[in-house]
Amino acid sequence: MATLTVYDSFSGFTVTLTYSVTNTSSTNTAVKLESLSTYSSSESVSSTVELSVGGSLVSTKSVAFTKSKTNTYSVNSTTNYTRGTSAQTKQIKLFCYDAGQNTVNVTIPVKEYTATYYPNGGSGSNQAQTYSHGSSMTTKAANTFSRTNYVFKNWNTNADGTGTTYNASTAYTPNANLSLYAQWYAPHTITYKANDGTSEEQTQVKVYNTAATVKGADAFSRDGWLLTGWNTASDGTGDSVALGASYSTEADITLYAQWQRGISSVTIGNATVIRTENSSSTSESDAGAYAYVQVPLTVSGAAAASISLSVELYDDSGTLIVTVSGTTSTKSTGDASVTPTLTARLSGLGTDSRYDAKCIVSVSNTSYSSQSVAPVSKTLVIPIAMYTIAAKPGGHGVAFGAPSTEDGAKFGFPIIGEVKRGSTALFSRTCYPCFVYSAFPTDNNSQKDESQLPITPCFVLDTSDNAFYYCDGS
Repeated sequence: MATLTVYDSFSGFTVTLTYSVTNTSSTNTAVKLESLSTYSSSESVSSTVELSVGGSLVSTKSVAFTKSKTNTYSVNSTTNYTRGTSAQTKQIKLFCYDAGQNTVNVTIPVKEYTATYYPNGGSGSNQAQTYSHGSSMTTKAANTFSRTNYVFKNWNTNADGTGTTYNASTAYTPNANLSLYAQWYAPHTITYKANDGTSEEQTQVKVYNTAATVKGADAFSRDGWLLTGWNTASDGTGDSVALGASYSTEADITLYAQWQRGISSVTIGNATVIRTENSSSTSESDAGAYAYVQVPLTVSGAAAASISLSVELYDDSGTLIVTVSGTTSTKSTGDASVTPTLTARLSGLGTDSRYDAKCIVSVSNTSYSSQSVAPVSKTLVIPIAMYTIAAKPGGHGVAFGAPSTEDGAKFGFPIIGEVKRGSTALFSRTCYPCFVYSAFPTDNNSQKDESQLPITPCFVLDTSDNAFYYCDGS
């Protein structure tokens, strides 16, 4: 609200015009003349007042000046101006025949435009932005609206993106009203198939321009199997994708679980057992009361595993004597196979007894405890202690494959080792006792009664060349 006044100092007349300039719309401005007030300080008279806007007479009023009193007259004259592409100046003039005239200039601004922003599937209310003709408009920012798992792309004059594109936070001078629709990058879907595993199909959202972490080995389960990776083909002939890999391709993808048997096989190699002199030796002693067992293994599969050895010792009648624990080993996840050699030790073996050592290998799948891996075993023979041909001191006893502790002859088992005459080795072969009593008497006379003969000379048969060799039992 504003006023325009004309004052006659000689007669004491005052005329006041009240007016307003209203921007009624973005394309229209109204100049409104509202009322006139007159005041006279000296006498009462009548006069005429003319009102004009922009050079055009809009109203003529007959008014009264009442001494010492204010008189108010309604004008209510409105002139509408269309806003153009440049600002306009309009003059309001107040003219009174008795008091003179006065003017004031008012500005009609340029027209305005409105840009209306629509979320177009996002969350939030429509937003409006106003700007003047000829001035630049900076479009709203990318975070004006939000949409779960979608990424803002740009603005477009059509909801389907087929119109004119406007980038976010960018200055434009379109000089027009705009409807701008948010455009979104849609997310992609990673679909996971169990491929004989348990559980339902799973999906994962891959947001635009953000890498997704592919699911790991716990996505699905399969009794006795290990999830080792993904492939775009169920039979593994497509593109492989590692567990926990980063997936950044802007496309949907279906991944099939690829499985490997947790523990696929356990194989015992060339296991051995030897008698030893003590509980720490690894060297063979034919007459030892201890035994050293070695079991080489191959454990295959994709899972981690713990591996252990136990040995069951049976006597010659098949009776279990004792079970001992051997060494252990492990296998890590992802190893194709491991080849440890497990060992065990036995003690308290009789020198004149034969034993069976049943080696049992147990493997536990520690990746998936639900897989039951059957133990594998191999039985090794611990033979009777082996000795060279021994003679009893004094010349009245001889033994093959056993100590000579009594008069007469004693048979053991095949002789493996040296055949000696006294302390001198005659040969080292695998020999079998042939007979103990010699056909050659020690006195070179006629043969005496066998019970009277000293047991000195004898023959043994060498099976490698089927030849007899002589030893005198000394």
